[in-house]
Amino acid sequence: MAAKLEEPVQPSYNRMVRLVAAEWKVTMTKAELMNLESEMIRLLDFDLHYTSPIPLLERFQRIYGMDQVQRDREAYAINFLARNFCRSLLRSPSYLSLKPSQVAAAALLLAINLSSSDLAPLIGI
Repeated sequence: MAAKLEEPVQPSYNRMVRLVAAEWKVTMTKAELMNLESEMIRLLDFDLHYTSPIPLLERFQRIYGMDQVQRDREAYAINFLARNFCRSLLRSPSYLSLKPSQVAAAALLLAINLSSSDLAPLIGI
């Protein structure tokens, strides 16, 4: 299913059956693979896309003028901290209920506060 969503050319069922047999030594038919795929889609309630907080973090950084990470050392440090906070928050089950925009905003604010940046007063922190 991931290859169907992400690859420009969708793999054929026959090729996937051969790959499954070669990789995991599991024999399955094309019909069984199609049924398994249908069941997975229903179990996921047709929700197949996930939006990462990273693009939202980058957008917040652009809005607040903190996106010049190549030129501005302070912006680089905040970016580094915020990205690591995003990754850490997503590893904890208690934060998985939050929207990606909430995770990105919290990570950015936490990074700004912890870095004791001069940018904090400029954006109202």
